[in-house]
Amino acid sequence: MERNPADLLQVHLVSSGILRCFTAVARLTFTSCTIPLGVTDLTNTLKALVVPRLEVIQFVTGIEAHDSQVESVLGVMEGWQELDEILAGPAFPLLRLIEFEVNICLPAYPNWDTVRSVIRHNLPKTVKKGLLTLKVTHVIY
Repeated sequence: MERNPADLLQVHLVSSGILRCFTAVARLTFTSCTIPLGVTDLTNTLKALVVPRLEVIQFVTGIEAHDSQVESVLGVMEGWQELDEILAGPAFPLLRLIEFEVNICLPAYPNWDTVRSVIRHNLPKTVKKGLLTLKVTHVIY
């Protein structure tokens, strides 16, 4: 899977350690091309941050799969458990909202409830804390 320039910049910011300088950030918007890379990159970014004032995380990503594959693509991805631990853990004491937006790139309309269900299932601690909001949209191509 090929990374876009924004993904590459994100990887550089994490690996360089420069993100540790942004301690006053209250809102983080993270955009990634596709979910598998996005979950891993978001997890790595959040691990690299020291932002005690972080209140809102917005994560915008996409998924490209046929409707019958959406559940299997989302469900087996690595990184969900670690992401859930970070989001629901003590690293961000003021965190009150995680806006998770998934743009599904399919020629036909997907089952949005399946997408929401799989994401909630993979982030149980985050859901339990009441932090997660989900927006699923269909991108026609």
